[in-house]
Amino acid sequence: MTNLVIKRVNESKLTRTQLAHLVVARALASGLYGAEVIPANLPYPVVAAWEVGTKRVFIHPIRLDKLSTTVNSVVHETGHLSSGFDDGTKGHTNAMESVSNILAGLVNSGKLDELLTKVVW
Repeated sequence: MTNLVIKRVNESKLTRTQLAHLVVARALASGLYGAEVIPANLPYPVVAAWEVGTKRVFIHPIRLDKLSTTVNSVVHETGHLSSGFDDGTKGHTNAMESVSNILAGLVNSGKLDELLTKVVW
């Protein structure tokens, strides 16, 4: 398991668009925070992560620029939280599908309509 350093981002530093996307993400799943995720000895950047003990999800501000990438991160990380499975496993894939279905139902219900008027896809 990789050790990560999580630095929460001061939300006043986010753009209006990033903040609107974070608000939508929080409506989709609780425990979401804007954060820089700094990997220890990984050859690639980490743009989202989840914390096992607290069940919090961290999304790098770069993933908050478009709602499509924000939602992708929410689905991916919530898939980990709900299943406990790692990337590339059937369990994680199944969990992401389940999370996607739940989120689609939430969007279809109209409960997010007002929030979705403020986003960039």
